[in-house]
Amino acid sequence: MTLASSSLLSIEEFLSSYGNNPRYELADGELIDRSPTGFHETVAGKVISQLSIEINRQGYQWVIPRTCLIRPLADAVTAH
Repeated sequence: MTLASSSLLSIEEFLSSYGNNPRYELADGELIDRSPTGFHETVAGKVISQLSIEINRQGYQWVIPRTCLIRPLADAVTAH
């Protein structure tokens, strides 16, 4: 669900208001309220399980964080 907003958020505004809350993400300036259950979690769970299988098969000591924040270098940004 996208929250209604009269203006787009910058990455700095998103980080200051929602940066510590994994429920929200920023996509091209729009604040998105991620549902912690349902389709989003089903897809995320399947992707993570397949990545974990391959990480283990390759013998890497990597971990997949439950939540993280990624800041791309482009003007159009998405943050989780």
